[in-house]
Amino acid sequence: MTEYEVNDQFAKDLAVVLSDTGFREFNAIREQELKVLAVICTRTKANGEYIEPKGIAITCKRVPPVYQLLTNAHYLVVCDYYFWTHAPDREKTAALHHALSAISVERTKKGVIKLKTRKPEIQVFRSTLTRFGAWNAPLVDAEEALKISAKAFAESRKPQA
Repeated sequence: MTEYEVNDQFAKDLAVVLSDTGFREFNAIREQELKVLAVICTRTKANGEYIEPKGIAITCKRVPPVYQLLTNAHYLVVCDYYFWTHAPDREKTAALHHALSAISVERTKKGVIKLKTRKPEIQVFRSTLTRFGAWNAPLVDAEEALKISAKAFAESRKPQA
């Protein structure tokens, strides 16, 4: 069975990420005061056991204008319950960041604000990546970013003297 519900705790955690001005990539969301509704998706087996997510645990969906009247939201951020209750905080924040990065706020030449949902820049099969490595420009950029983040993570894990 699959159930969806608005979740206050998830909404608070989402608000923390959205309000963090360190995430400059979300400035347009803050400036336009977009409403983002936090929804938890709970999947259970017939015996009530929770089901782990198979894909991306947190997704972002644009609410069509006609439904914005009903939901009072521009976007829905939908999170898997199992993931949210079992993942470490760092992974939760990264997954939230990934989902929110799908929000695109564009200003047209006439000054009208258009909301869209962006697709990730990099989608590749693991087997292709394993066999060929970083074989195009976006993958080379991603590889470099991963090296930098791995180095920063290793530095943060070193014991303080």
